[in-house]
Amino acid sequence: MKGKNLEQYSNVTGFEKIAFGELIDRWGEVYGNRIAIKDNSREITYYELMKNSRKLVKKLRESGVKENSIVVMQCTNKIYFVEILFALFRMGTVPVMVLPAYREQEIVKIIKKTQADAYIAPIEYAGYKYENMRQEIKRKFPDMVTLMIDEHFTNQEEMIGDECVTTRVKYDDVAILLLSGGTTGEPKLIPRTHADYIYNAKMAAIRSCLGEESVYLASLSIAHNMPLACPGILGTLYAGGTAVLSYYSSPDEIMELIEGERVTITGLVPTLAQLCMELLEIEDFDISSLKVIITGGARLEPKLAEDIMRNFQCILQNQFGTAEGLVMSTSLGDPDEWIIKTQGKPISKADKIKIIDENGQEVAKGKSGELIVRGVYTIESYYNEPKADIKFTEDGYYKTGDRALITEEGNICVLGRIQEQINRAGEKIQPSEIEEGLLELEEIQQVVVVAIADHLLGQKSCAFVQFKEGKKLDKNEICNKLQQKGIVHYKIPDQIEFIEEWPKTKIGKIDINRLREKVTIK
Repeated sequence: MKGKNLEQYSNVTGFEKIAFGELIDRWGEVYGNRIAIKDNSREITYYELMKNSRKLVKKLRESGVKENSIVVMQCTNKIYFVEILFALFRMGTVPVMVLPAYREQEIVKIIKKTQADAYIAPIEYAGYKYENMRQEIKRKFPDMVTLMIDEHFTNQEEMIGDECVTTRVKYDDVAILLLSGGTTGEPKLIPRTHADYIYNAKMAAIRSCLGEESVYLASLSIAHNMPLACPGILGTLYAGGTAVLSYYSSPDEIMELIEGERVTITGLVPTLAQLCMELLEIEDFDISSLKVIITGGARLEPKLAEDIMRNFQCILQNQFGTAEGLVMSTSLGDPDEWIIKTQGKPISKADKIKIIDENGQEVAKGKSGELIVRGVYTIESYYNEPKADIKFTEDGYYKTGDRALITEEGNICVLGRIQEQINRAGEKIQPSEIEEGLLELEEIQQVVVVAIADHLLGQKSCAFVQFKEGKKLDKNEICNKLQQKGIVHYKIPDQIEFIEEWPKTKIGKIDINRLREKVTIK
């Protein structure tokens, strides 16, 4: 399967015409007996990772997995899934990376859209038995190859024999299909080529200053782009460091691993960072090894950014990334003000960024508009999604759908999703503007502001508020406090709803649609 035209980027510094199979072999030869990956039951060296991924090609073929086909892979954070992923890369077989939380309805849609001929999943995870889903998939797709995986699948004794000669895979072939990470709608399939995804991981690793002494903790599911390649385990391996896999994305496991494995860098979504800080308040952990926390996956509010730096006593790297390509982040030496208020600069100088208005015209520096991008590792189309052509401009820019502006220093400040903008009686309000004001109140833990329809104003703002433990305010008190802070009247929430637990999408983001439904139902 071919991806985008990469020939035009041949002279870009750091770009290599290389496929993952060649890269894994290079790692094995260069880093040898250094520990590459650890999970909750074993560890593996670079040399073992190279050898095992070669041997697994033979086992996957014997199990019915075909070269140059598509495989739906529902993986957990275990070494054997990384080994299988690398074997698939060698075969030219394209994995669709699917979160463990997906169930039959989502999996069947993906199989139909991709015409995948194999399904790989764990036997069990978090109490769920995937055999039930396997049976349903076989009923709907009788010819489907279904593999239920545990550590025995990659057992060395079962892989005795010669290493298999692998398929000739080219650098511009599609290596992996990622799922888009929007908070609404059905995910789209994102084709990433071998060379562009390697470049993505490499440049993110350079921005995070990863090296052979780095210990990166994959706190989130490696089916996500962030813990896989931003810089993730792929960027860590490129730098010769060690990747540690957190089996569950729970604060207690994360903090224990940081302490026990002397983790130097990890990536957290803002909500998980908040939960880890709450745990730090009641339990003691030695996290002195931690040098960098990368935040991404959702907008980081300035107050939370300050709290993270203060509580973890380490460098915060504010990151904005899309599975479609573009990754931006602050640098480790940036001033605190940049880290708190912006998402920094693109990781590649070859990234071409524009901010455009609703007519497609580029706006002046300091003005907000839609962020669009093209470059080495940003896609030019979705997989099997012809209606998604509207997401790309005629000259090949990907339209992120995010409202942003460029500061005088050249940093990008992402303000939120354009479709989330509130048009209140002609006044345009970005939800993040209201959220920042509310989060300055010491009683409030987390807040999400959404637009809801109103027959008089057109749209009005509704703030969903979660209080810190033991804290409470009524609606009038919240509005009065905002007025005292000088918040302009039309930006004070029209409606306030109190919430104890946030509804989440399958990928773990707060589900905006379900929040709106709560208001509509009332």
